[in-house]
This record gives sequence, structure tokens and C-alpha cells, in this order.
Amino acid sequence: MVNKMPGVTVKIHYRISFDKSDKVFTSYIKEFYDLKSKSFDNPSLRQLGKSFLNNLYRRFALRDRTQITDIVNNSKMKEIDLKNSVNHCYPLGDDHYIMNFNK
Repeated sequence: MVNKMPGVTVKIHYRISFDKSDKVFTSYIKEFYDLKSKSFDNPSLRQLGKSFLNNLYRRFALRDRTQITDIVNNSKMKEIDLKNSVNHCYPLGDDHYIMNFNK
């Protein structure tokens, strides 16, 4: 991590990492596709399977918003505030802030 402010130490307390996979939802899709396709005699179960599949599809159709955390000065903080959705902004002193925002 690059320290953008002399005299300020940023300590990382934890980190989560994941292995890349292209089969994350394979079992989820198979389970609910089977429920939907094999429930001709039970409309409620068929609708449940269909609903779970559609909800997963809708989740990925949502607009992708990148979340950024950065240390900025006062003028940059105001610029970010005008153009983005700010989640958190904490003063660090000496005209600097740590901001978390969606771009």
C-alpha cells in the first residue's frame, strides 16, 4: 500500500481473498432448474424454482458500482462529494480525509 500522507500509518487488520472460479453458481442453478423443470404436478414448487433462478439473474443485471477508499485533500473531497455517492468520510487532520465512495 502506498502511503499518500507522511506521518500517517495505515494498518490493515484483515483481508479476504477468493480463488477465481467460473462455476460459483453451478450447484445453485442446477438445484433450482431441476426443481422448476421437475415440478409440473406442483405449481408452487415450479414457481419457487423459477423465482430463485430469476432473482439470481436480476442480481447480476444490477448496475455494477465500484467502491473506492482513498485518502484525499479537502478540494478533492469536495469534488468526489459532488460527483459520487459517498458512503463514509473521516477527517485525518491537516486538510486530509479518508473517503469511501461508489463510482
